[in-house]
Amino acid sequence: MKTHTITRLVFAGCSSLALGLFVSACGSGAIDSKGEAPSSADAGNPLELKVMSSLYFEVPQMNNAVWTEIQKRTNTKLTVDWVPAPDYNSKLDLVLASGDLPDILTVTSEKYLPVVNAAKQGVFWDLEPLLGDYSDYPNLKKIIPERAKYLRIDGKLYTLPRTRGKLDSIVQIRKDWLEKAGLKVPQTLEEFNIALKKIVDSDPAGNGKKTTIGLDYNDYYAGMFGVWDPIYNNEGGMVYPFLTPNYVDFVSWYRDRYADGVMAKEFSVMKASQVQDLFNSGVLAAYVWNIYHAWDATEAIKKTQPGAIVDAALIKGPKGYALAHTKLTTGGIMIPKKVPEAKVKQILKMYDTMASSEMTDIVSHGMEGVHYKIENNERKLTDVGKKEITVDVNQFMVLAEDPWLKVVSPQASKAWNDAKIEQMKQFKAEEVGKVPLQELLLSDTWLKVWPKYSDEFITMRTKAIIGDISISDFKAYIDKLNNMADFKKAYQEFNENYKIMMK
Repeated sequence: MKTHTITRLVFAGCSSLALGLFVSACGSGAIDSKGEAPSSADAGNPLELKVMSSLYFEVPQMNNAVWTEIQKRTNTKLTVDWVPAPDYNSKLDLVLASGDLPDILTVTSEKYLPVVNAAKQGVFWDLEPLLGDYSDYPNLKKIIPERAKYLRIDGKLYTLPRTRGKLDSIVQIRKDWLEKAGLKVPQTLEEFNIALKKIVDSDPAGNGKKTTIGLDYNDYYAGMFGVWDPIYNNEGGMVYPFLTPNYVDFVSWYRDRYADGVMAKEFSVMKASQVQDLFNSGVLAAYVWNIYHAWDATEAIKKTQPGAIVDAALIKGPKGYALAHTKLTTGGIMIPKKVPEAKVKQILKMYDTMASSEMTDIVSHGMEGVHYKIENNERKLTDVGKKEITVDVNQFMVLAEDPWLKVVSPQASKAWNDAKIEQMKQFKAEEVGKVPLQELLLSDTWLKVWPKYSDEFITMRTKAIIGDISISDFKAYIDKLNNMADFKKAYQEFNENYKIMMK
């Protein structure tokens, strides 16, 4: 019986190198006296659901041990269209345009413009009236209310959260290359600049060629320049973060890195999957990735560079840190309006079951005796566990709370995981990071005006970085956009919606 498919686009050939592994802190696996893990569907035939979800590892067999257990406990039969993660939004665009939607659709960001437009056009269910007072969904009650303010669009909740703690991604860097160059893991922007230049110039791969790349382009680093802090224009409107003086400073920093020769010449046209492959193949020195990926990235690179060590770096810039917090969710789960209301309620019951600590523990670790064994009070993955317990198991799930969800790895030893948690505590990572401001802003005017300029903006930014135009020219371009009436109107709407959200 075929229960899964995979969709690949033209540039999706390398997703197997992602080696994504789902992570969680140790759950108890017990059901509390209130019955935390209720049945998601009435006894009888399983609820048949079609799902579109992102893929980081390899296509899972839906009849394997972990998926069989999940479907058994939720009384569901899942048919999943797995789309390689770097290509997901491209496929999402096509599906939204065609109207041929599955029962459950994951989105990488609920603020993704095509998703917002579709929600406003009535494509998805507003779930809040169905959830009501959560009396039928006690586990979802523990998860959704705290996150709902970030997920609502025009006051309506179209999206279920994909549960996360505050911590998710961080700058990952080749610690072995730093040690080889006589450097420590950088803590300041100046140290980071020096490290990238020294690594690239020193042939750390030892192949006699200058093939090492320092870093790729990533707006994640903008946090160091205060880009995630609100800035207002003279009319009191909240300026889009990428059109602020702080963002100009950020682009100027990248311009200097490009001039230093630590970036790939073709950085502006590289796909996400290509950049990830460069890191996993030992070409790229620094890469923004989930915290727990330090383990499996190290293991991947060791295949060709045995001494590889990947470690997290918390880098402080002039106005902040390169450390993004989540909104306690990463994207979310949406149900198209074509799904009958009765079936939507069954789907919500399924997610209430998944949001129990018992089910979250199964998703994170599998089942004792099948996916892991207990040795010296520590879970040790079996060969089955190493294959089946991957990040893909959680992609379209609402899970129970776990602050270390994206910090520890089931593949790693308890000592490694404990050390990684302690590292985040030493970083004070839950305190110093910020939610990227662009993920919090919503404006009807912006949805209409920004698509007209976004490609041009990227082109101008690239020209500024590679030196085809001056930083003054880039700033003048930004000023021109900010002075347009539609932009000013959008900024007023940003400010109004932001104040409502942050109440």
